[in-house]
Amino acid sequence: MVLKTTLCRFSGLRIYPGKGVLFIRVDSSQFLFLNKKCRSLFNNRLRPAKLAWTFAYRKAHKKDQVRVPRSVAAFAFRLVGSCMRGLRRPA
Repeated sequence: MVLKTTLCRFSGLRIYPGKGVLFIRVDSSQFLFLNKKCRSLFNNRLRPAKLAWTFAYRKAHKKDQVRVPRSVAAFAFRLVGSCMRGLRRPA
């Protein structure tokens, strides 16, 4: 069974069906928040990128990035250096 989840507009965390708080502005824009904590921080105009537990913070501070293994780069360097002798054909 697949559950349709949505994302919290403040924290970026998943909201499962039956959970969350829906906030509708006068201009009819909808904001779905995970809990009262997210809603109150949004109402206080705090930036999610300054709170360490939000996904915006993790993206702004370059957390959870996949790095290229160093061995791959070293292998490519060795391959280039050794193949130059092999590429020359005897005339």
